[in-house]
Amino acid sequence: MENNNSSDFVIIEKEYKSDRTHQDKITGIVYINESEFLTSSLDKSMKVWDKYLQGTAYTFESHEPISAMEVTGERKDFLIAGLGAGNFVVYGLGMKNQLEIFNFAHCEPITRIVSLEKLKNKYFATRCGEGHVHIWSSTNHPDRLFPLYNFDADEVALAPL
Repeated sequence: MENNNSSDFVIIEKEYKSDRTHQDKITGIVYINESEFLTSSLDKSMKVWDKYLQGTAYTFESHEPISAMEVTGERKDFLIAGLGAGNFVVYGLGMKNQLEIFNFAHCEPITRIVSLEKLKNKYFATRCGEGHVHIWSSTNHPDRLFPLYNFDADEVALAPL
């Protein structure tokens, strides 16, 4: 039988009920390093949580609800967040600043953002509710490299195209 030491699990209840927590549905969680992780929410914020502080270390504010997010870049220095009806924003994690907003990156809200780790995080992909996927360069001003339309469609749906 494994010995579970209850001191391995520390939860500060006051932090999870304070105004420093998200005020709406959490839409994403991303690992940053061994002591930090990031959450996004429909409350228009992303929060960096720090285990040493036992709470939020920093909050990124947005002007629209955040539907998805991902950390990307060769040095994992860019945060991409899906906003509203198909837009996304690029933040610099080092300086904690907004670098670029892409309006109408998709025609539908972005449901998923993925950093392409096999390609050294030099690229990321966004996906919208219609199943369209776009591949972007992971820079402070990303370029859309190519789209993959109707990614989920079956052969019958693709036949007329």
